[in-house]
Amino acid sequence: LMNREFDKAKLFFESGLKEIEKSNFDKAEEEFFQSLKIIPNRPSTMYHLVNIYIFKEKFDKLTSLTNLLLKHFPNEGITKSLPAFGLFNEGKYQASVDLLTDVFNDKINDQDYLILSVFIAQVFRKLKKDSHAIKYYKKILIKEKNPNIYYNIACILSDNRKTKLAIKYFNKSLSLRPKDVSCNWNLALCLLRSQNFEEGFEFYEYRWLTKRIKKKFTNIKSLFESKEPKKKNILIWSEQGFGDNINFSRFVIDLKNQNNNNFFFAATEGLKELFQFLSNEIQVISFEEAEKISFDFQISLMSLPRYLRIKNTNNINFYKLVINEKDNLQLDKSKKNIGISFSGNPNYYLDHARSIPFKYFEPIIQKKYNFYCLQKDIRSSDLEEFSKHDIKKLGHLDFYELAQYIKNLDFIITIDTSIAHLSGILNKKTFLLLDYNPDWRWFNNFNKTIWYPSFEIIKQKKKNDWKSVIDRVKNL
Repeated sequence: LMNREFDKAKLFFESGLKEIEKSNFDKAEEEFFQSLKIIPNRPSTMYHLVNIYIFKEKFDKLTSLTNLLLKHFPNEGITKSLPAFGLFNEGKYQASVDLLTDVFNDKINDQDYLILSVFIAQVFRKLKKDSHAIKYYKKILIKEKNPNIYYNIACILSDNRKTKLAIKYFNKSLSLRPKDVSCNWNLALCLLRSQNFEEGFEFYEYRWLTKRIKKKFTNIKSLFESKEPKKKNILIWSEQGFGDNINFSRFVIDLKNQNNNNFFFAATEGLKELFQFLSNEIQVISFEEAEKISFDFQISLMSLPRYLRIKNTNNINFYKLVINEKDNLQLDKSKKNIGISFSGNPNYYLDHARSIPFKYFEPIIQKKYNFYCLQKDIRSSDLEEFSKHDIKKLGHLDFYELAQYIKNLDFIITIDTSIAHLSGILNKKTFLLLDYNPDWRWFNNFNKTIWYPSFEIIKQKKKNDWKSVIDRVKNL
């Protein structure tokens, strides 16, 4: 009976190891937990489970193992570190580091050393001490070549604009675990930021495996399967956010200019009317309309640069979007009319870096100008300060209506949202306010961008320093 139980626990354990190889940490957690239920005093199972909880920052689950750890591993470093995990959960990061330092000063086994080095590196990241985090990660690499550690170092380097070095560490991670989706995806972003478009857009296809983006029209042959299509019905379909769609719409025109086919562009809801002005030779339709038309080939919008073999910035063209005039906008021409956008969609995973609290933006607002707020919503945290000023809100308008206003304003001050791309495609003078480590498409540019000739970039020189950015705007 005991042998059968051991074999059963071993199967769960080995299955967990395989899931880790595939970066399926949630599934690996389940397998290790099942193994631990059968043999609760097996160190290797416990350590793998603890490692996952630390890597995924599931410290509530880690503390749920307290009784097992105290019973079977009372003198181990991991058990002595339990209060540090609690302190981390409470946001008391320095206290957590202090306790962990005491544990490191005791004699601990190699397994504890590796696991706790991962944890203390994560705590240092919370303390914004990235160099300390890298130091502990590199100590781990001396003992074992771990793909997760190479990946973590690469992410820190990428966050600190050390793109070339980040690429090196992402590749080290992939040499040990080639099919890791997150690593391949983040490598793509670094390659694109470094303007290595040929490789970058190749790796960009890993977005389909991130589970955030779903392929559509899979029943239609991919344009990549065609040789030189002529007089065919070709569907290009939108994906990702409004800003991505506006920014990459230029490649639809590039594709149209390349060959003689019937091009249909399925635009995401909200952009169809705006995109009608891209070209008379491109039929802009809705996704519902696309379902009723017979197509020979299809391609997603964000895959066009790869298909078009965009290799460098010289291959990126700009096409000004010329829209119909609207006469009854009732703008006060006795003052300069300025459009502003200071916060974006809070659900965007990097919004914490790009959005600016209105209290920082407020010094720009002066009575000698007319201000128009172009963003859709005002956050509750900004509402009180925002309401003190006479700012006309236009965020309720659709993109085409908003474009009419932007076209007639004197200039735009905006963060990196769809408003920036809308202003850019209209060739409106725009001051783009960027955080220290913005989206890949702004590369490492500090003044101008190849995407939009009317842009002037004002970027943070230090992380989270919006004050100096706003000070530079005030002095324009």
